[in-house]
Amino acid sequence: MTHLSLFSGICGIDLAAHWAGFKTIQFVEKDKFCQKIITKHWPWVPIHDDITTFSGHGHRGTTLVSAGFPCQPHSLAGKRRASSDERDLWGEVVRVLGEAQPEWFLGENVPGLLSSESGRF
Repeated sequence: MTHLSLFSGICGIDLAAHWAGFKTIQFVEKDKFCQKIITKHWPWVPIHDDITTFSGHGHRGTTLVSAGFPCQPHSLAGKRRASSDERDLWGEVVRVLGEAQPEWFLGENVPGLLSSESGRF
């Protein structure tokens, strides 16, 4: 079972995937501190640093794609600008999912995502 990790952060989802028997084959994470954590624990797995230039085509058929994409555009604690917020990267997740066509997707975000733009997300 293979795993593609988007917006990996400090690898909470990735650690759980590892414990469940998945082999992470790619990370996509721009934060330099988070990249250091990834490199410490998975030094053999490549890291791409920009979701907007990452292609999922090379990972077609991956068992699992996970993404803890930015929550600020959807958070009830924020301005809830959703797709008008430059930090809204849900569209990039959808693009990569279409390219990779995984068996499963695991997304992590705030409850406000479900009501953003009248439920569009």
